[in-house]
Amino acid sequence: MLFEAIIDPISDISTIAAQSAVEYIADRSSLQRDGWALTAVRVGVAAVVFVIISIGGVLLIGSIIWLVFKLLFS
Repeated sequence: MLFEAIIDPISDISTIAAQSAVEYIADRSSLQRDGWALTAVRVGVAAVVFVIISIGGVLLIGSIIWLVFKLLFS
C-alpha cells in the first residue's frame, strides 16, 4: 500500500512528461519543413527528458527505501 502510494505519483509524472514531449514535437515540428535531422534531435531530446524523469523517480524510491531500512535497522 505504501509502495503504491510512492510509485503512483512518479508514474503519473512520467506519463505527463511523455505526453507533453509528444505534444510539443507534434505542435512545433513538420517533417517536410524541418527535415529529418531536426526532427530526430527533437525526438532525442524528448526521449532524454523522459529517461531523466524516470531515473529520478527510481532514485527517489531507492532513497526512500534506503532511509526506511536505515531508520528501522540502525
